[in-house]
Amino acid sequence: ALFFDTVNAFQRTEALRAAVELDLFTHVAAGCRTAAEVAEACGAAPRGVRILADYLTIVGFLRKHDDRYELTPDADAFLNRNSPAYLGGALE
Repeated sequence: ALFFDTVNAFQRTEALRAAVELDLFTHVAAGCRTAAEVAEACGAAPRGVRILADYLTIVGFLRKHDDRYELTPDADAFLNRNSPAYLGGALE
């Protein structure tokens, strides 16, 4: 269990770091809802953004309805670069 918990912690951290570097949360907050829209705003590949966003949905940073993503309240408060409570800079 220790091994798997440690590996998952690393994966969570790196996924969060990638999302912050891409400004994924800020783009979703600004109205980019599909993986294709977010990818275009980020300048990234749609498939990679979809995989990342789906993972972030599984761990609880995003919600997904059909093919559209939205921020959870915590992600909006702490990971949206336009929020006064933004903490994403701690990962940079």
